[in-house]
Amino acid sequence: MTPSELRIKNFLKRIPPNAPPAVARNVETALKLADRFSEKAAEIRANEKLSAQGKREQLLVMASGGFAGHWGQLHREANRALAGIAGEIAGLRKRARDSLGEFSASLQREVRDYLRSLNESDRRRLTIESQDPLVLSSILAAPAFLSGLNVEIYDHVEARVVESAFGARLTELKVDHDAWENAAAACEIAANEISREVGVTSDGFKKLGTPSGQSEAA
Repeated sequence: MTPSELRIKNFLKRIPPNAPPAVARNVETALKLADRFSEKAAEIRANEKLSAQGKREQLLVMASGGFAGHWGQLHREANRALAGIAGEIAGLRKRARDSLGEFSASLQREVRDYLRSLNESDRRRLTIESQDPLVLSSILAAPAFLSGLNVEIYDHVEARVVESAFGARLTELKVDHDAWENAAAACEIAANEISREVGVTSDGFKKLGTPSGQSEAA
């Protein structure tokens, strides 16, 4: 097994078997793209007919062509997937809060006022232990400080409510999120390696991978 194959194999080990199939394809394609560019870059550097400037120009032309475009597609795929997951989680949070029931704003204010009237220890205990939909809804209907809570406790309440309502789906989404994070990391590695071969910044190469960057290069 070549070092390149071993790297891909080790990277794929990080991806859970129940992750979307597209993730492994994205990872493998991104890393192979970097390897292929490295091979072609070595051929250009070995061409004695080209001056040092000519070699740099050839490398840039090659990067600006299909390599940047292909990388950009992989990068956008990973980013779209992560954005979609984040959007669904945000939707689940709202649905979980709504599932607690409808309570008047004045009643929720009374609950928050009561929480603020407690000493910190009692307030923390009630907040963490309460299963009362009114208490939970009142906390989540306003910023944490209006209930006398810090952000950590507030986040704990929200996570408990969402987990109770959509625990199974959240588990699935975490698998997908972690998997696509690996794909995004593979894309980042590929961009860094190709940009290093070309002699440009990573951001410079990434720009070539965007539709606007490809238009400018053309």
